[in-house]
Amino acid sequence: MEIIANGKNIPTYEFGDLLIQGEELADTIIFYVDRFYNEYDLSDHSFVITGLTSEGYEVEQALEKEVEAERLKLIWKIAAGFTEDAGELKLCMTALPEYGEIDHIIRYAMQPVRVRPFPSGRRRPEQQQ
Repeated sequence: MEIIANGKNIPTYEFGDLLIQGEELADTIIFYVDRFYNEYDLSDHSFVITGLTSEGYEVEQALEKEVEAERLKLIWKIAAGFTEDAGELKLCMTALPEYGEIDHIIRYAMQPVRVRPFPSGRRRPEQQQ
């Protein structure tokens, strides 16, 4: 799935209902962001996506990056920590310089998404072994 950022805003509606509790590396989302922001060339930046689960746990994952002439391709292979808890998942992406002094931090706004619950229940006595 490919998502194109609008400046520092990343729309999430296309994957807002994609995740199911307990998944790991089941989906890959590719974000395209502008390579240049103000005077910064973001090709030498690291990108991290951070999530806050419905239970209040924070999870973080580095994104793979491919540099193109005018934009960056950021690859998110969604790790299990993001789908551990069912419910609302708040997301934010951050860009930091890879080398030298960190003199700026750029954050990308994302609307929350939903992690659908995985159905669970009790087994009937005749199904237990």
